[in-house]
Amino acid sequence: MNDTKHFPIAQAERDRADAWLQANLLDAAVPPFSFVYGGAAARDLVPRWKKESKRRVVDAQRVQYEITYLDPATQLLVTCIAVRNTKFPQIEWTVWLKNTGGAATPILEDIQGIDALLFNDAGRAPGCNTMKLHHCKGDFCTPDSYLPLEHYFTGAEPVTFHPYGGRPTNLAMPYYKLQGNDRGIIFVLSWQGQWQTTFACEDNGVRVKGGQELTHLRLQPGEEIRTPMPVLLFYDGTDHDRSVNLWRRWFMEFNMPRVDGQLIRPFYANYSGKFFNEMVNANEANQIAYADAFLDHGIEFDYLWMDAGWYDMQGRADWTCTGTWKPDYARFPRGLRAISDHVHAKGIKTMVWFEPERVRNGTELFDEHADMLLPREPDEAVLREHPAWRATRLLNLSEPTVVAWMARRINALIKSEGIDLYRQDFNFEPLDYWRHNDAPDRQGITENHYCTGYLQLWDMLLAANPGLIIDSCASGGRRNDLETLRRALPLHKTDYNYGDLATKHGFHHTLFQWLPFFGSMNWPGDQGDVYYQRSSLLLSFHGSENVFEKSFDFKKLKAWMQEWRETAHCLYGDYYALTPYSRNECDWIGWQFNVPESGEGMVQMFMRPHTPHETGVYKLKGLEPAGTYEIKNFNDHTKTIHPGSQLMEQGVTLTLRQRPDSALLYYRKVD
Repeated sequence: MNDTKHFPIAQAERDRADAWLQANLLDAAVPPFSFVYGGAAARDLVPRWKKESKRRVVDAQRVQYEITYLDPATQLLVTCIAVRNTKFPQIEWTVWLKNTGGAATPILEDIQGIDALLFNDAGRAPGCNTMKLHHCKGDFCTPDSYLPLEHYFTGAEPVTFHPYGGRPTNLAMPYYKLQGNDRGIIFVLSWQGQWQTTFACEDNGVRVKGGQELTHLRLQPGEEIRTPMPVLLFYDGTDHDRSVNLWRRWFMEFNMPRVDGQLIRPFYANYSGKFFNEMVNANEANQIAYADAFLDHGIEFDYLWMDAGWYDMQGRADWTCTGTWKPDYARFPRGLRAISDHVHAKGIKTMVWFEPERVRNGTELFDEHADMLLPREPDEAVLREHPAWRATRLLNLSEPTVVAWMARRINALIKSEGIDLYRQDFNFEPLDYWRHNDAPDRQGITENHYCTGYLQLWDMLLAANPGLIIDSCASGGRRNDLETLRRALPLHKTDYNYGDLATKHGFHHTLFQWLPFFGSMNWPGDQGDVYYQRSSLLLSFHGSENVFEKSFDFKKLKAWMQEWRETAHCLYGDYYALTPYSRNECDWIGWQFNVPESGEGMVQMFMRPHTPHETGVYKLKGLEPAGTYEIKNFNDHTKTIHPGSQLMEQGVTLTLRQRPDSALLYYRKVD
């Protein structure tokens, strides 16, 4: 999919990206990033420094520009590496600052990866008072996580956003859409730590500043740091659906992890932790029995998910005792390999949980490798708020030797235990650990090197294990910046109650706009109604069924899995919200996914428990008006034929009798 025949990109959009690149990066005296160096602003310094540029073709659809600025006095080398996507109207860049001199630099501070005026090209700026900023909250294990928000620029007062505690999508999301009168820009800031973005009216445009929240530091000789990565995607018009799908298509084609060059197919993972206190009460026999209970009843699944607690917990039966990354041989005498071999022989893969960054007292890392941990705890005020942190240290990923050590340990386990999907969690805020280890003239340095080390760890795992899939988890969805998602899938979008279905619908309604691939879980008891099952119909479905219960209905589960397998692939298509966002139990909510390349798609609608209306009419989008479509209704298993024009102009009429209830339609073009 993703051909320009079915989703044309206007030349004017590409021209805007080219013009912005030329004016703001290639020809600009003042680049679109900023910092203060020795008390002077970069805009006053950089124009006097030696500038050099290089151009390199990355592939048929991307060109890289390397622009360097060298301070002759201190030998500070500033390198901006920008990539222009020629298929999509998209630009991104990262700035590296390196001390190539023989002495420490003056203070570098207020380092911004982007500091640029948008909508100021060719005098066509629409003006602040006509502009709107679309964004959303991040995950915070609350019902209003992923709440869509809008900001209108009615005055000169800037608006600023930042996450909480150092995890990049914790409470706030650095994904934005800036909409003007007749065009817009999608802007994303990718950083794995504590970022900050500010939007402010200036002249006839909006100035965007974004970078690491706190920087006030000297660089030692040979030392290098980087900025967060800004991304700009230009689009024309005011069509919200088109801007959403322009982003989704670029995201899928140029960002999402692949295996053997292909997007990862939808998969169903069985999570056993609901019945074994995560993996605290798990052993070789009961994990094999759990997998076999599905297979013996004809339920095909893709992954056996083994979560926290499979490792040696030093006799404490507490899965949070992380830091000894070896199987608990008392419960798993042959390690996890016996389980992996058993399910591999039946065509099933394994997913295994790790949390390498949190190190508890009494574990191998804490007792035997103290030099690999950040040496100082947060200050006393933080410890009073989080008393458990007194027994916790943070693995020092700001140190390359620690990154290499941990990569070797995890790689060895992936190979020895037969792990196919590596799931990395991160269950506490690192910011106070980072900042408490910074000297007054080195503020922000630990975080900066840590974020680089974290990405390097994952790159090392992927390089050593071809075909490995990584799951990004951080108490749910609190670490889903763009560069993380170039390496991983966000399978567990929140720790919030998966049984709150109205909230789950709201989460999905928002996330479909930004993250094409994410997962959802059903708790035991959700099996009773297809409304519950369909509320988790995503590219990655995670079951936690109590198959040991004598009354468990395998026939019902098998029917649901058939629905999922027939439709889930459509979620890689274009997304259209057919209703507004809502968590109200009185509202219908739903969406459509359309794959114009194959002429197929799906519609999901949910009638919540207190909805007063049994019937809804919904106009489909993205179809070929002259085409003919066959629709399969999974509620009554009927098939009907409709002209595309009818489906788009008159819509489909759905009537549901019980409350709550849901509708699931699959359609395909038949001529």
